[in-house]
Amino acid sequence: MIAKNSNVISFKAISVERSGTKDTQAALSQLYYHLLIRGVEHEDETGRAPLPRSIQVWKDAESPGPDKLLLSELGDKLKQASKTRFEEKLHVDHLEVVDSKKLDLIQLADLFTSSINRILNIESEKEGPKDDFAKHFLEILGMPTGYTTDENIADMTVHMSL
Repeated sequence: MIAKNSNVISFKAISVERSGTKDTQAALSQLYYHLLIRGVEHEDETGRAPLPRSIQVWKDAESPGPDKLLLSELGDKLKQASKTRFEEKLHVDHLEVVDSKKLDLIQLADLFTSSINRILNIESEKEGPKDDFAKHFLEILGMPTGYTTDENIADMTVHMSL
C-alpha cells in the first residue's frame, strides 16, 4: 500500500549524533528546518514537486509549550527561506501539532522514524524482530539502511538521506 502510493508520499530523513549536543531541543529545531528545506529543494530539483508549492507541517504532539514554540519558529524560518531561497515560490500554508493517534500519516511517519532510529543506533550484533521490521520497512520505501551523506551545519555534522 505504501509503495503503491509513493508518488504522493515522500520520506526523507535527517539525523545528528546526540553526543556533544548540549541543547537537544535547539538541535531538533534546526534539524526540522534543514530537513524541510533540503526536502523542498530535492523535490523541486527532481521535478517531483516543483515550485511554486504550498507546504503543510504536522508535528506529533509531545510537549504542548515546546511544540508550539518549535512550530512558530519553524514557520518564521520557512517564510524567510521562501523569500531568500525560493523566490517566494514556497507558500507556508499550515503548521499544526497533532496527536498521532488521530492521523494515520503521522503514525506512518512514526514507523519510518523508529525504523531509521533502529538502523542508525544498532545496540548489539544480535538482531531481533524490530530490526527485521525496520530493514524491511525501509526496503519497501526504497531507503538506504545507513548513512548516505554527511554535511556540516554550524557546529554539528548532520547525516542526511534524501
